[in-house]
Amino acid sequence: MYDTSFLVSILIPTYNRATIIGETLDSIQQQQYPHWECIIVDDGSTDATEKVVHSYTSNDHRFQYYHRPKNLPKGGNAARNYAFSKSRGEYIQWFDSDDLMTPDFLQKKVEVFAKSPELDFVVSRTMNFKGSEKMSISHYDDNLQFPLSLSGFLKKQVYFMTPDVLFKRESVACIKFDEHLRSAQETNFFIRFLAQDTLQGSYINETLTLRRIHPASIQQGVKKNHKQATLEKLLSYVQAFFSIQKKVDQGLREIMIHDLIMLFYHLKFPGVPLGVFLKFLLVLTQTKGVLKATAFLFAMVLVSIFNKGYNLVNYARS
Repeated sequence: MYDTSFLVSILIPTYNRATIIGETLDSIQQQQYPHWECIIVDDGSTDATEKVVHSYTSNDHRFQYYHRPKNLPKGGNAARNYAFSKSRGEYIQWFDSDDLMTPDFLQKKVEVFAKSPELDFVVSRTMNFKGSEKMSISHYDDNLQFPLSLSGFLKKQVYFMTPDVLFKRESVACIKFDEHLRSAQETNFFIRFLAQDTLQGSYINETLTLRRIHPASIQQGVKKNHKQATLEKLLSYVQAFFSIQKKVDQGLREIMIHDLIMLFYHLKFPGVPLGVFLKFLLVLTQTKGVLKATAFLFAMVLVSIFNKGYNLVNYARS
């Protein structure tokens, strides 16, 4: 018989979710697995979020509510990191304040860890929902065919989102969410997490998270401003690249460089910090040589003025 009495810390940042966070907390309270603590960190709500959450903390000691300290940057990432600092669990589950857990969400994941204690993380599936309509996400289908590794993640062979992953505390303790990023933080986080040596993950091919689609959700904001979303994706990806480039092999560096070249090209410069661009140009010169770095630089000039330069970009990526 294996032990299933591990404490799981559920960490939730929230901001102005008074109308829906109750459903999220209900789904946590209805978990079949009882050994959890839920730490909610408010990022400065101006609605009745605190009042709603108080109705849970006052009746169930497993819920804890904090305000993000004023000395920390505003944003969900600082709230996530602060929640981790307050947690005690042997396993860590970040979650969002507008999504729902199925009743067996924790039970299924903990059972996998209990049977295979050498694992560092366990991944499940998410399904989108809007009202009574549920929409499957096909990206998960390849998770059964490829390892849950940095290589698989960068090659887009495997797919998962933040609520999908239950982490062993000791395996994730040294990885923090980048508090300067406004979105695309999970890609940055997962790349740095997976760049650690000898991690082992397991995949549960079951939908255990329901992700709410609503006008105030982050994914809807991304759809409304594609250019800004691309910029934030670039900043997230390039910072992850700078962080891990010396830890990974040449093949993985090449994958990230190729992706970044195209992200820079599609953005055509607007909003990209000059220091970030020059740092990437230096890495490109060191990795691919002066000719290809120069081709990339000329391509960026051409695309920003004439919307041309694709052949030069392809040469730079070759």
